[in-house]
Amino acid sequence: MAGPSDTWNRTPSRIPFASPLPSVVFQRKEFVLVGRFVNGRTCVHEDLWQRGASCAETVSRQTDYLVIGALRSQDWAPGSVGAAVHQTQALRLKGPIAPAIIGKEHLLHALNARQPKLPALRIPTNIV
Repeated sequence: MAGPSDTWNRTPSRIPFASPLPSVVFQRKEFVLVGRFVNGRTCVHEDLWQRGASCAETVSRQTDYLVIGALRSQDWAPGSVGAAVHQTQALRLKGPIAPAIIGKEHLLHALNARQPKLPALRIPTNIV
């Protein structure tokens, strides 16, 4: 009998992940997140925005990274994950610049390696 964890497919063989995996740059880069993330996409979006990145709902020529979260078999082909991967592959056929497809583990490693620098607190001197 298959348990709940058996329905998850973390690295489907049909996803053409970037090879070698690129260094993840955040400043002025656009990310599209698809699939499932432990804390939800909103939490990851906030982490990206804090590092100067933007997030989009769909893949376009401006997208730098397509990040694939955990997948179940029903998430793949007809859903947003399959559409996003196919759109990225179509962009690759049209020209040399296309989003890098990376897994959530690679993104989370990069987020943890580069903690945001918080601006120094300035205390106003004119407070009475």
